[in-house]
Amino acid sequence: MNRNYSIEVANLSKKYRLGTIGMGSLKEDLNNLWEKSKKQKFGSVLQNIKSNKNLEKNEFWALKDINFTFKKGDVVGIVGANGSGKSTLLKILSRITEPTCGEVKIRGKVASLLEVGTGFHPELTGRENVYINGAILGMTKSEVDKKFDEIIDFSGVHDFVDTPVKRYSSGMSVRLGFAVAAHLDPEILIVDEVLAVGDLSFQNQCIKKMQSIADTGKTIFFVSHNNHLIRRLCEKGILLNNGFIIKKGSISDVLDHYLIEDSINTTDDGEVIWSLTSNELEDSRLRLCHVKIKEVGSNDNNKFIRIDQDFEVKIQYQNFVKNNRYLVSMHLLDESGNTLLTGCNLESYCIQKDPFCLTPIEIGMYETTCRFPGKLFNAGKYSVKLYIVTENLHDSIISGLKILDFQIIETDYMRDEYLGVNIGILKFKQNWSTRKVS
Repeated sequence: MNRNYSIEVANLSKKYRLGTIGMGSLKEDLNNLWEKSKKQKFGSVLQNIKSNKNLEKNEFWALKDINFTFKKGDVVGIVGANGSGKSTLLKILSRITEPTCGEVKIRGKVASLLEVGTGFHPELTGRENVYINGAILGMTKSEVDKKFDEIIDFSGVHDFVDTPVKRYSSGMSVRLGFAVAAHLDPEILIVDEVLAVGDLSFQNQCIKKMQSIADTGKTIFFVSHNNHLIRRLCEKGILLNNGFIIKKGSISDVLDHYLIEDSINTTDDGEVIWSLTSNELEDSRLRLCHVKIKEVGSNDNNKFIRIDQDFEVKIQYQNFVKNNRYLVSMHLLDESGNTLLTGCNLESYCIQKDPFCLTPIEIGMYETTCRFPGKLFNAGKYSVKLYIVTENLHDSIISGLKILDFQIIETDYMRDEYLGVNIGILKFKQNWSTRKVS
């Protein structure tokens, strides 16, 4: 093995049998062990999986012919849709699951956090689990002693360190689990998307810790559906689709390819229609009828908005009460659920007791439109939540109903203007200048 590489994966494949606990029969397991014991060259055990002809109806390949190498200090983001094989790959790298065939060579100690409470015994206390995890990683008690206070401070579970972890919330388990994995000197750190359980402050704390680990020459594998987080942390990436690697390289190239593939595979046309007989709101005053999104000037609804185009969201609803007044508000959220901005159809403020002045409307169908400017938001996935209240602000008809998902995509025009992908939520044209002042 090249000493500069921390991980080498060659011709890796994993087969599952649906409806069974194990991978296969005892005979199949023994055959796999025999193939490994022969120490053949990479690829020699794959001759029988190049075709799916030998697969039974209840079998499928979660991973197929995976190959990659990464050096010490590489921070790798693994992306792909649900079911693409990300978690299976991490379980194999963490030695939790055995591959069906192929080979994985790992240089150094591996610490992983794949699920809430990974590696924890529920009946033991947080303190006891820290020492057990240290022992699993080959550390002595004195070595764990030196790290213990730092681990507990990072996790923030001081008051519960002697409480059985089965009584921990999911957030507490993740905090302690990450603290243990990150502080017990692993050469390779593997983290699945469990960080989404923690709050934003803890996520930022984890990102800083992983960056400091990478700066010391350690290798990190990170899975997340938060593309902004992936861009912020990772330099390299792997895109999985149906068990195959379809793109690997710089994280920017991988994420760009992922967004394009995601756009091509979708069938969503950017609108939601409620039937005339349905009333999901169960409210006698108003019925939600139609929500759609499209680029301004286009006749076609489309959930994929080009980054340089103005776009609008239209909400159609039916009013059943004469002279009612409705405040319609939309909240725009990023893919992590963070609210980026809010707005409403408030026409004007009035200096009187009424909190706002809205025109009373007659019985009938109405459409409220909100227009958003192009060249403002960065490429990524977003959603819209809807709020509708009457002139009595406490009388809510719709409160935080997620009505629409959409995606802003890069264009060649914007790439030329902005020199490629920028990190962050906003992406508007900036004016920079430099001058001599003395």
